[in-house]
Amino acid sequence: MTDRILALHRVDLDHAARLLAQLRASGDVDDKAVVTVFDPVMHTYAVLNGHSQVQLIPLPHCEISTHAVPQAWAATRILCADVAEVLAQHIPEASGSAWCAHWMQFVHLVSLGWRDIARQMAQRLQGDRLHVLLPDQPYAFGFHSFLPGLVVSDVLRTAGLPVKLYGTSLPQPDAPLLPDPLPADGAARPELLCHLPTCFYDAATFVDEVRASRRHTLVLPAQFYDCPTDGLPRSRMVPPAVLAARLPAATLARIDSLMPQLAEVLGRHWAPRLPAPGLLQRQVAAVLEGLRHNALLFHALDQALGAHPPKRLLLSNHEGGFHGALFSFAKRHGTQILLVPHSKIFNVPVKSRDHDVLCLTHPLQGGDVHDLHGDRLNVGWLDFREPLQHSGSPPKPLATLGVVLNALSDTGMLASDLSAFVDGLRQLRQWCAAHGVDCRLRSRPNGSALVMLSAVLGVSPESLANEQGGSITDFGCGCDLVVGYDLPTSGLFDLLSQGMPVVQARCRPLGPEEWPIVDDRVVPRYGLPALLARLDDWHADPLALWRFRRDQQAQVAARRAAALPLRHWL
Repeated sequence: MTDRILALHRVDLDHAARLLAQLRASGDVDDKAVVTVFDPVMHTYAVLNGHSQVQLIPLPHCEISTHAVPQAWAATRILCADVAEVLAQHIPEASGSAWCAHWMQFVHLVSLGWRDIARQMAQRLQGDRLHVLLPDQPYAFGFHSFLPGLVVSDVLRTAGLPVKLYGTSLPQPDAPLLPDPLPADGAARPELLCHLPTCFYDAATFVDEVRASRRHTLVLPAQFYDCPTDGLPRSRMVPPAVLAARLPAATLARIDSLMPQLAEVLGRHWAPRLPAPGLLQRQVAAVLEGLRHNALLFHALDQALGAHPPKRLLLSNHEGGFHGALFSFAKRHGTQILLVPHSKIFNVPVKSRDHDVLCLTHPLQGGDVHDLHGDRLNVGWLDFREPLQHSGSPPKPLATLGVVLNALSDTGMLASDLSAFVDGLRQLRQWCAAHGVDCRLRSRPNGSALVMLSAVLGVSPESLANEQGGSITDFGCGCDLVVGYDLPTSGLFDLLSQGMPVVQARCRPLGPEEWPIVDDRVVPRYGLPALLARLDDWHADPLALWRFRRDQQAQVAARRAAALPLRHWL
């Protein structure tokens, strides 16, 4: 029997190490006790940050993308409809606006995903004693919470495993702040309202395009994931009480009167997922606060801008918490919503319904953009002003194959079938060895599974680490062909813009949020046997690879030529 302290998130690692030391010192566990993780990305993070004794137990067939993700979207759609029914008593435009949907979706995803993972844990950990950490914070997007530990401990206990829970403290969140839409004295009434959290890669381009449009603009900042918008007028951030103080007493009372009904709706939906009444109540209270803040922002927007509403609302597709208020304000006043992607493409549904929305996406994205109910939305191809180069190099042998890896996990939850993932990489490396081709692997720098890959593939950690340095374009420049592996990445667009030939390898069935990332009419997608056959052809005939590269460059150039700058829609 082994005592295992389970670390389910990076934040748990320090707590788990201290708990292990305390349990050993008290004699409650023996020297075989160990901190255990299940995510190879978190294991790499642990080792690189000094937790060298952490043990990885990989769960080979554990993936959330094809099971938990669709279930989470379905649950979110139903919950949003029930929440909107209550909100619409006071704000009719809340219908279809999916208030706090991003938050709710991840409550569902974290609970469903960890439930799937815990069921596999129960099979692997029979005979062990398990020590599970329970942080003291409810779930909020981007932050650790008690949700994973609560779900995992419930599944393990149900399976008959001995489990002991330990409370841990997380830093208290900052006091909430909301953007104040009231323009400064003397400021022109905004024709364009912008809210662009998380658009870190393209914020400068978007700001330049807004300036070029010559529209009077007001930027609503975000408390989290805010991006610089230098040179554009910005709202100040204020405590919620500042916006509440401007409301008529009757309006504020009406908002507060809805809170018990909303609490009942959230509690009814989440009680089966959070098997601890006290923690359920805390999670409900956290989301209730978010719903109330949206109501305050909606009324603040209506007070400040409703008499002369902006013509357009420019939003990131990645919600910072206030899409509900912004979508409802736009619906009330007939304001068109322009959505830009936070990272080139839309690969998740837009959390709204029955709104005037135009989604501006990269011309190399694949598939349609849908709303929360599966309806197709209008799309425009957006010019991201990337440099476009054509390669005029003559045909040459396939001597170096680059393999680009995307994320393996999402906040500690495996998103890919680990067994299929590793097996496919082995096949590619074996093919390269048999044909005298150099095989280079580039892991995602902020999601590397370097330690696991080094062990299972026999590649030195130093070699893998070197390939993570520099840009993806730097990596691709040293390759004759680049294979995007497993989950596609919009980083391949940079390689295509430089005229590098790119294909996509599929080692497992892709989930509904994964396959549209790159258009397979431009970047062909092959299963492993078909890909190896294509590599055989290109290795035997360099002219065939040259022709593929030429034709792919022509497709990229045609798509890019059809894209329009953001100012066109502003």
